[in-house]
Amino acid sequence: MLIIGCDFHSRFQQVAMVETETGELIERRLEHGNGEAKKFYAELQKPL
Repeated sequence: MLIIGCDFHSRFQQVAMVETETGELIERRLEHGNGEAKKFYAELQKPL
């Protein structure tokens, strides 16, 4: 399972994710203006 936490700012989002099965931690800064945040969420795998 992928758990995602997000800190919203006016121009970007700071996202932290942890994969519970492996313990892998990923951190990303996603810009709003260039569509990076929208693309990130669109590409997430849908729950089964």
